[in-house]
Amino acid sequence: MRNELLVKGGRILTPFEVIQKGVVVVRNGRIAFVGKENEVTYSANARVLDASDKILSPGFIDTQIVGARGFDAGSGSLEAIRGVARFCSETGTTSLLVAVGTSPFEKLLQGIRGVRDAVQKVTDSAEIIGIHLEGPYISPIKKGAHNPKYIRPPSISELNVIMRESANNLILATVAPEVEGAVSFIKELKRRGVIVSIGHSNATYEETLTGMRAGISHATHVFNGMREFHHREPGVLGAILTRDDMTASLIADGIHVHPAAMKMLVRTKGMDRIVLITDAIVAGLPDGTYRFAGLDLVLKNGVCKLKSGLSLAGSSLAMNVAVRNMIELVGVPMQDAVRMATINPAKVIGIDKRKGSIEIGKDADIIVIDERINVYATLVKGKVVHNVLDKK
Repeated sequence: MRNELLVKGGRILTPFEVIQKGVVVVRNGRIAFVGKENEVTYSANARVLDASDKILSPGFIDTQIVGARGFDAGSGSLEAIRGVARFCSETGTTSLLVAVGTSPFEKLLQGIRGVRDAVQKVTDSAEIIGIHLEGPYISPIKKGAHNPKYIRPPSISELNVIMRESANNLILATVAPEVEGAVSFIKELKRRGVIVSIGHSNATYEETLTGMRAGISHATHVFNGMREFHHREPGVLGAILTRDDMTASLIADGIHVHPAAMKMLVRTKGMDRIVLITDAIVAGLPDGTYRFAGLDLVLKNGVCKLKSGLSLAGSSLAMNVAVRNMIELVGVPMQDAVRMATINPAKVIGIDKRKGSIEIGKDADIIVIDERINVYATLVKGKVVHNVLDKK
């Protein structure tokens, strides 16, 4: 068959099981078979991608990324979104949500329109799934690197415009439930099918529970940009760590969160309720001073801060490094670390019926990696968008 591709792997992490010396047969962009090579028949004319000495994994899914290699995807520029998507595909990410954040409303809409259009137009690299609205409906107390000038209370009328301009490509929204008008805003987001996440929030434990009753089910970059735990006022963090119905995203760069705290998260949330993200702004760039989305940033030794030095500003992280860090810094088995970057985020954003695992019928989003999660090839819907297998 002309549209058949055979991908051979020394090991396949589905990630539900590990298949030794397996193959994946791809037909018309979807997975037609996964299993042992001697168990499958395939066309003699099938193309072959031989990664017999490597590992096959589902492609990573990043639910929060803004920038890479000097490109600002949140700006709405198609060129910038393409640039970020290319970086993603080279580092193992096959699907992403572009984070569009705190800014003047018209600029926010510009970013939303750009991502909306990119969903259809970016077809040669990682797939743009939609928008993660991170701000402006957050707490000025826990603003992080967000510009306080543009932080404002939630507005249903603004949401109506956002939903219209996004053409229903708003997938995930980060909201602080304690700010005025947030509870009704959260309920409306949920009613419209948007996943609601708590983040950049100074909510008390009770305010967090109120937000959860209204529709919050996820947490944005747990530990960062949220009220700290106290034994008499557990706050946002206390609710996230103790509620089994809450999933949480994590910036696993070893900078935003200490490895000991990451271990605590694994012990409290388990392997299936943690979602790895990059929250990248300056990924793929050397140390230096950068102007990004109106912010002056300094990147030094992998740490990105506002020029004032008062706050971390996103990250320089790539998803393959995040997975590696969970293995090497936290001691998570590779299969489970892969799960945190694949099927877990797919479930959170509701695309697990077609993405997040190597299973028959799903999109052929597959990456070729080694034991240290270096990426050698990336397939998006069966199309090879990155391949260095033959390079020595």
